[in-house]
Amino acid sequence: MMGSAIGTPAFMPPEQARGRLDDIGPRSDVYAAGAMLYHLLAARMPYAGAGESPTPREVLPRLIESPPDPLQAIGRGVPDELVAIWERAMAREPAAR
Repeated sequence: MMGSAIGTPAFMPPEQARGRLDDIGPRSDVYAAGAMLYHLLAARMPYAGAGESPTPREVLPRLIESPPDPLQAIGRGVPDELVAIWERAMAREPAAR
């Protein structure tokens, strides 16, 4: 439905979370793949703190307001190359993905 956010918030791009359907496209899928990569590397989903299981209603405003915690801040020793891929894939602006 126009103006509705449908999907799993932790893995959806900001444009989808805002309900801007005209802005959704292949770059939105790149963001979702970056979110899956984040989950694998951080051992937690984007927009969730360590040991936290936020509800979709809690995740949605976090997603709209800012990016998830940087992988480097989580301290899991992620290689720089994978951090660079993740950063580009989860860029806030679709044109930067």
